[in-house]
Amino acid sequence: MNHRLLFILVFAINLCVACFAAYADQTDRFKKYVDPTMKQFTDYAFDAGLIKLQKTEDVLGLVEYKDCTLYEAIKDNMFKQQQMLELLNEGQKHRLTTFNKEFNIRVDDILFVSKYNFSTQSIDLLPQSTLKTVGVMGLLRLSDLPCSSRSPKIYKFIPTNYAIKLNFPVSLLRIPMQPDTAEDIIKKLDKAEKPKNMKILYIRLYFTVEGILPEMERRMRTGNRAMLLGQIDAIDIFTDAERTKRIKRLDYSAAY
Repeated sequence: MNHRLLFILVFAINLCVACFAAYADQTDRFKKYVDPTMKQFTDYAFDAGLIKLQKTEDVLGLVEYKDCTLYEAIKDNMFKQQQMLELLNEGQKHRLTTFNKEFNIRVDDILFVSKYNFSTQSIDLLPQSTLKTVGVMGLLRLSDLPCSSRSPKIYKFIPTNYAIKLNFPVSLLRIPMQPDTAEDIIKKLDKAEKPKNMKILYIRLYFTVEGILPEMERRMRTGNRAMLLGQIDAIDIFTDAERTKRIKRLDYSAAY
């Protein structure tokens, strides 16, 4: 084999490897998105400076959201609480300068199917399932504290629920689909208990969080709400509750 032929062969192999890597990156780009927990959101709010610790009682509040073992170890020890207060405040000063604001999360929800619309060639959704130029979406709400039976409202300096304000409002009124495909899918969909016998589609929303507002919203019924800032990157639509049988991806990332 001459050197020229060898060079062409090596070049072709490298090109194939590069193409495969690019394809793998494209198909796997949403794998880094995580199911968010209250602990992760609390860490995010603390690192961003929204949560401020001013006294030892505040340390107990923060730890109770994060680590029950540590909470039990310090709840009756004022000296340890004071130590943690100083350490956490020093650590927060450092993290404020190095904080990576970008946080990729995914949130699951469901849609209620109304009917197939032949004039628009799409699956229509019930009004309560549609998104019509939605600019703010709720993400997570704390029902109770993990380490005790106390109400989460006892800690007024910590958010009890999180929402995200989108850079661009999002709409989802119907799902485009050809009649033959839609008819077969609708026949196999699960039925909801409420509204009775309504067919269900399962969705997964992918968000990129880019920051957080510096003040919480005070609400009497739901407690303190932290407002994250970011965008919705995509919505995957599935026919099964396990979200393994995807029928559609609505990719919004090209719009940003």
